[in-house]
Amino acid sequence: MEAKATLKMYRQSPRKVRLLAGGLTGHSIERAKSKLDSAPKRVAPVLLKLLRSAEANAREKNMDMESLRITKLSVDEGPTMFRMRPRAHGRAFVIRKRTSHITVVLAPGKEERANEEENVEKKAKTRSSEVKTSSASKEKGEKREKKEKAPEKKKAVRS
Repeated sequence: MEAKATLKMYRQSPRKVRLLAGGLTGHSIERAKSKLDSAPKRVAPVLLKLLRSAEANAREKNMDMESLRITKLSVDEGPTMFRMRPRAHGRAFVIRKRTSHITVVLAPGKEERANEEENVEKKAKTRSSEVKTSSASKEKGEKREKKEKAPEKKKAVRS
């Protein structure tokens, strides 16, 4: 079961909206709200309002509010309005006024602590593999140094 909220025709380019929306997927509602409260972007209050709407939809469906996570936050491109700006010598440049369609989907998910523990384990595995590769490269470097330190034969100098 999931709760959903959409906003259509938001007058800001999807590229700018995705900058903030990209980091919210997988977070709990409270954590996402705190991130949006402190974000200095124009879209932050709009996403916060949309998140609250999805939360209200979940409450109407009698879902467990504690286990809800943002499972999907998609920012799609809406229709583009074209305007013309007059330029020199009778020319005109096109101005594109882009719009966005934003969708938030909430569903019950794992707790964040479990996800964080999995991430820590993954990082530890990658670090151990990095250590193995770096120790092998150190050995190769030591062999090169030994070759370089080998005594060189003196060349006869002609006078």
